[in-house]
Amino acid sequence: MNYWLNIHHPPEEGEGNHNVCLQEKNGRRYLRYFSSGDYAFIYETRGPQEVVVEDEDGRRTLRLREGRKGIIALVKVRGKFRRRRWRWDDKPFIGYFNTRTINTSRNFVSLDRIRRAWSRASFEDFNPRINGGLRKLTREEYVVLKRLVSESEKGQSR
Repeated sequence: MNYWLNIHHPPEEGEGNHNVCLQEKNGRRYLRYFSSGDYAFIYETRGPQEVVVEDEDGRRTLRLREGRKGIIALVKVRGKFRRRRWRWDDKPFIGYFNTRTINTSRNFVSLDRIRRAWSRASFEDFNPRINGGLRKLTREEYVVLKRLVSESEKGQSR
């Protein structure tokens, strides 16, 4: 079993999709490490307000809601990789994994909160600017992030 961090722009207004998407850059390299049952944290960027998307339906501009700048979900990878080519904000993608959202106590963990926990765990600074939008996490990093999404509102530490 592997643990991942997948970076997403905010979804189109009115949508909320948490599939693990693989960019062409680095995606091919990581694809062989994925398996059904892997866990991934979905980190949503602040993101642009609009993006240009190119896929089998053509080229269009999508209006995005404002991004939250933090972890918005913990998901479990289901099934096989689904190949599909598209460009999102001029970044080429090669496909995605369907996922199932894991119920957690918190449905959002801010970047500041992640960085504080990362620092307490003596990891290098947490940086969501991941080249290629995907990062393989160590078991220790997964545990720190899992603890953050599992904290109850009352039991949160400052």
